[in-house]
Amino acid sequence: MSETKCIVLGEESKEENKKPIEFVKHVNVAFDVGLSEAGRKPSTYETIELVRGTESDSHYDLMYAYEGVRRHTGKGAIYLGHWNDGVVE
Repeated sequence: MSETKCIVLGEESKEENKKPIEFVKHVNVAFDVGLSEAGRKPSTYETIELVRGTESDSHYDLMYAYEGVRRHTGKGAIYLGHWNDGVVE
């Protein structure tokens, strides 16, 4: 599998970042909105987009992770977690 691509909408990528993305909660929207433990690691996705970031470590960032290079494939998931420096281990 190739390296996971991480995107901040509207921002150029940076290579010097070190602290990896952490998924904490999976947002389940299939039948009703609910939260569960994040069952997958960021490295299992091809692309992760930061939808909404926070400046606080005590709040979660909102991320969309998906397979492939197109976000509308239907093979994506929404996570709450920590974007940190926007890299994947």
